[in-house]
Amino acid sequence: MTTWLLVATENRKTGVSPAFDVRSALYRMSGLDITVLEGIDASTALVVLCEIGTDLGKGPTVQRLVSWLDLCPQHRGSAGKIRSRRVRRGANRAARALRLAAQGCHHATKALGACYRRIQARAGGAKAVVATARKLAERIDRLLKDGAEYVRQGMEASETAYQDRVLQGLARKAKEMG
Repeated sequence: MTTWLLVATENRKTGVSPAFDVRSALYRMSGLDITVLEGIDASTALVVLCEIGTDLGKGPTVQRLVSWLDLCPQHRGSAGKIRSRRVRRGANRAARALRLAAQGCHHATKALGACYRRIQARAGGAKAVVATARKLAERIDRLLKDGAEYVRQGMEASETAYQDRVLQGLARKAKEMG
């Protein structure tokens, strides 16, 4: 019985991970390293870049990319009421990989992890996964189009910026109410 477990583990391991250095191959192919984003490892980067490509310079806008990845809500309403606000279930492998990467951001100590936890507390885990996957897709698009280096924002800076936005909103509401 122990030999069966060893064989299954070896087969599973060789079947899941490629036999070459994925990170350096992706860097040669695209000219940048998208594994610097939180939650994205080499296999996720491989799936995403194989699906969306490496040259997004004259491609679709960020909104169209996110819509193609099925990471935007479908608001169906009538008579001023929203009847349904669901996210389409697509068979897109890049979207699935980004959702898995977003689930990994739950314990991240950077800004993306803080954003995930904030949305999860307010709207639930499923919506937090989709929102964080959308943020990851937007950051990947920005990296591929601009080619700029990604600078991770710390959780403290993210929290202070969030608190500033909340205070500005409260001040605006107080001014409206007199």
